[in-house]
Amino acid sequence: MNRYEKLKTNNKKVFIPFVTLGDPNPELSFEIIQFLIQNGADALELGLPFSDPVADGVVIQDANQRALKANTFTKDAFRIIEKIRSKYPEIPIGLLSYCNLATGFGVDQFFKELSRIGVDSILFADLPIEMGDFFNYHFSKNNISKVLLAPPNADHSTLEYIAKNSEGYIYLVGRSGVTGVNLKTTIDLSSNISELKKFGIPVYQGFGISGKKDVEKAIESGADGVIVGSAIVKIIAENFSNKDDLFTNLKGLVCEIKSATF
Repeated sequence: MNRYEKLKTNNKKVFIPFVTLGDPNPELSFEIIQFLIQNGADALELGLPFSDPVADGVVIQDANQRALKANTFTKDAFRIIEKIRSKYPEIPIGLLSYCNLATGFGVDQFFKELSRIGVDSILFADLPIEMGDFFNYHFSKNNISKVLLAPPNADHSTLEYIAKNSEGYIYLVGRSGVTGVNLKTTIDLSSNISELKKFGIPVYQGFGISGKKDVEKAIESGADGVIVGSAIVKIIAENFSNKDDLFTNLKGLVCEIKSATF
């Protein structure tokens, strides 16, 4: 049983924070990830610093720039993951990344390294469904789960394809557009979630989740959990020069969101 399957057996709603590895620098990034785990994260979604994160809004874009300016490149990000995995062997670790980083690193070596350091899943935000077969060999060979995005406007056949081809979990996109906290979900996703869950894989909703009400709405719609990125990264951006303020404000948000999953 892999780590996502173990998480599923807990039969509880899941809180997954997202941060960019190396934001604002490798040392503080490691501390922030530990803090998120110690304060209720059920799994992690981590971003590799990238100059062109097209699926992300300005908050995550800026996080990528901070990490790159702090000289956190792909190999440096891998070292942070390795430290996290060494200290927390049971928590599922997923990457939300981009195909260019894998091809630039070398696809074969990219997957080998992620398998070696204990990454459980990868979601390539810019991977068209039609190109999935190119990477399938590496996912399977390295025992890494392939997570697919389910857009809010997907038709029945697309949702069925996503559910049949996702492993670990399905990332349900709560609304159209890029990541961010300012735009909220305005459409009813319950029918999409119901369609996806027919295939027995957990559905975690992200994009626009920034507080207790968002979490409650997602769970009422049938989601098995939530992924929270921009709201957390915004706190990092506003407070990284003062660690006391940073961790105080992070704890406030994390506790609010975690309490809504019970």
